[in-house]
Amino acid sequence: MVVGATVAALSMVFGILPEYWNPDQGDTLYNTVYTAIFRTVFSAAIACLISVCVFGETKEGSFMTAPIWSILAKLTYWAYLVHMIVVYGFNHVEFLQQSEGAYGVLAALPLVAIISYAIAFVFFMFVESPFGRLTSKLSEQLSVPSVYRQFK
Repeated sequence: MVVGATVAALSMVFGILPEYWNPDQGDTLYNTVYTAIFRTVFSAAIACLISVCVFGETKEGSFMTAPIWSILAKLTYWAYLVHMIVVYGFNHVEFLQQSEGAYGVLAALPLVAIISYAIAFVFFMFVESPFGRLTSKLSEQLSVPSVYRQFK
């Protein structure tokens, strides 16, 4: 299930590339079907990956239970917020402007992810974590039961 969900998610991410390669092709059946299903298929694939992890269909010590996922989960929202800024920066890279296939995008993807997560780490360390601790201390002083106590 993990492999199938991963393939489905990646095919939805990169399925838009034919439209970028041939922007003047107009309303084709492929574009219509892709536009109709990509959000649903991508969401279902991510839901499957999450359910595999939550409901314990993964074995202890497997790839999906590696500690790196816990670390990345804390940074994911910040990475989501900053990744478009990083992508915008990559739009001005000459190599990617001349790329005629998916290989340029695939080559840039790891670098975009690394830069986005590095920026996310900085924001987590200097914004989210301190504010989480501050909120936790404030809720303790006010004797308010809160979900923010997880930041201790």
